[in-house]
Amino acid sequence: MSLSPFLEDYLDRDDFGAALRALAEPLGSELGLPARVDELGLVCPSVLLAAEQLKRRWPEMKTFLLGEGSPSTFVENGAEVPFTTRVGFGFYKGVILELAEPGVGSDIFGQTPNPEGRIVINHLGFAGRGEQLTRTDGGTRRDFADAMRAHRVDKRIDAVLDLLGFVGHIRIFETRARTQNVEIEFLDFRLFEDGGLKINYPAFLGGLVGWWQAHVGPRLLKLPAHQPLPP
Repeated sequence: MSLSPFLEDYLDRDDFGAALRALAEPLGSELGLPARVDELGLVCPSVLLAAEQLKRRWPEMKTFLLGEGSPSTFVENGAEVPFTTRVGFGFYKGVILELAEPGVGSDIFGQTPNPEGRIVINHLGFAGRGEQLTRTDGGTRRDFADAMRAHRVDKRIDAVLDLLGFVGHIRIFETRARTQNVEIEFLDFRLFEDGGLKINYPAFLGGLVGWWQAHVGPRLLKLPAHQPLPP
């Protein structure tokens, strides 16, 4: 039985992060992925409308920090390509929420079917440091880059996003055929530069910036972009 692809069907679960982890199966068990997700990638027609709707229905959610532009690096299937989109970063029950519009230049978000125009789950994210995607859970250290290679899982996206001095290195693997139609992502947050000081996602600061955008403005942070986006 397939699981729901819609965000709203998980938000009221007692353990939100663990409920989402089920979408990684059966590959998740084969890889030994952690029991809870750290980040959730979501696709929607408009990050502005989605951020407003989510905050209104779930007020305990951090206010989304919203921006538009291009990652500083975006490599797809081994080739650098121009990619531009609008994104939003929030935080809820210990999980980073990343809203994204389909964008221009890549189909990584546009591939997620969304005939109803709702907020749809695109990928599950897990923290992993460096090229080896290293993390320690329950005292056991694992290099998930090795695990992905051993299970013949191809890396599709290797990207770096620099937002207000917080740098996220993102690696997305092509796993839809071996999960509940979601990709698996590993993310590594650093301060000031890729490979800089290791940090966790600054949820409080992101929510503060989001609150400032919502109440003072402008609501969208403009980053350098390779191409214009539709309104």
